[in-house]
Amino acid sequence: MAMDISRSALGRITAGGHPESGGNLGFITSEDNGKTFKTLSMQDVDFHAMSISPVNPDIIYVNATSGEQGLFFTTDGGHREWEKMVANGLPDVPFHLEALPHTEGSALALTAGGAFRSDDSLNQVQTEC
Repeated sequence: MAMDISRSALGRITAGGHPESGGNLGFITSEDNGKTFKTLSMQDVDFHAMSISPVNPDIIYVNATSGEQGLFFTTDGGHREWEKMVANGLPDVPFHLEALPHTEGSALALTAGGAFRSDDSLNQVQTEC
């Protein structure tokens, strides 16, 4: 349901979703261009949006839609620690997230209500695009 390829950590792919058999995959990652994947964290969670920062591949933004729900980010590559984002000013649930190449905390959230930018890891949406 969600996947991103790192532009700075070659071979890294992150993903999440659910198999046809049911359940959720959690946060999974590959370090070998998708040949093998392993579950790192947030087991039993389904993701519908995901973006790896091009500035720092250990910063990842996700939208979790079942299990634990909401917008989260990690600064450890998704191994253990996830922080729930406040997302003040975001009118709708985003269907796409995009980490921007300017600074570590810059991201876009695309929603049914438009595109919104934040420079503090989506805690406060500062600008409607």
